[in-house]
Amino acid sequence: MGSAAVVDEVIVDCSLPLQTRDPDELEATYRCLWSSAISASEASTRPQPKVVFDLDRCPALDPGAILLLMAVASRLRAKGRQPWIRGSSPTRQKLSEHLNYYLTPKHQRKALPRRPGTYPLRDISDRRHASAELAEWSQTVRQDTQATEEQVARWEFQISEAITNAFQHGVRDLVGAMEASLVAGESFSAGGREQVQLAAMDFGSTIPYVVAKAVGAPSAATDGKLIKFATKDGVTSKSHPSNQGRGLADVVSAATSCNGSMQILSRNGLAYVMPGEARVRWKTLKLGTLPNPILKGTLVVVNLRIS
Repeated sequence: MGSAAVVDEVIVDCSLPLQTRDPDELEATYRCLWSSAISASEASTRPQPKVVFDLDRCPALDPGAILLLMAVASRLRAKGRQPWIRGSSPTRQKLSEHLNYYLTPKHQRKALPRRPGTYPLRDISDRRHASAELAEWSQTVRQDTQATEEQVARWEFQISEAITNAFQHGVRDLVGAMEASLVAGESFSAGGREQVQLAAMDFGSTIPYVVAKAVGAPSAATDGKLIKFATKDGVTSKSHPSNQGRGLADVVSAATSCNGSMQILSRNGLAYVMPGEARVRWKTLKLGTLPNPILKGTLVVVNLRIS
């Protein structure tokens, strides 16, 4: 992904696949978007220049990448830039459908057409609405895939923990309103098997910040190691006074129960489970600055395999 200044625009050429199905893809996508945002913020001295993401040559864009793009756009706006998208490719159309759903008032969303296999981008700003939104995701999985009722019910319960956790350590503004979490998903075929991806992003205090204060947390640990610690049974459910349930351990269980995968990016740490494994691995991204310059919160991407 490169950029070139054109008058009061900065063009970001998104010619690489932007995907988050495994840790390597997620890191590559993050680095592309991060580099473009840094370049764009420095490329023009004009007031409020446009930063245009050109998707004409982008071959793929999945829900996790859409959430990362939303985080980049948020940071650009905070720096006085105007994020735009451009192009006429299927990828551009896909992103437009997600954004159209996101920008439509909630009471009007049911009337919008939905592409089969798509769980459009939405914000969840109230814990009371989280279960209803997850129920809608479960319904799309039932309708659009071969998943069994038992699988769907288990995944809905387990993954709801990721959404619930977002509200338990999220950022509040000056009047006490919770910043919304973002959620998006899709089902697709890969390697002859049906798969489901659900991505959730919050703008909270970050996992490393929260669990570093927990009993038993490793001292002087890197962000990646702290996220791995957070996936142990009971850690995230006990690291905050209002937490409920088993926390991120349930998200790990959702992935490992079907030979799926999971990635958690928070601050500069990345923890992940590879397909067919139960072991949680971790790494700390070397991004040059701390804390994370783009993602002011946590991204969780779960990829579920349907047998």
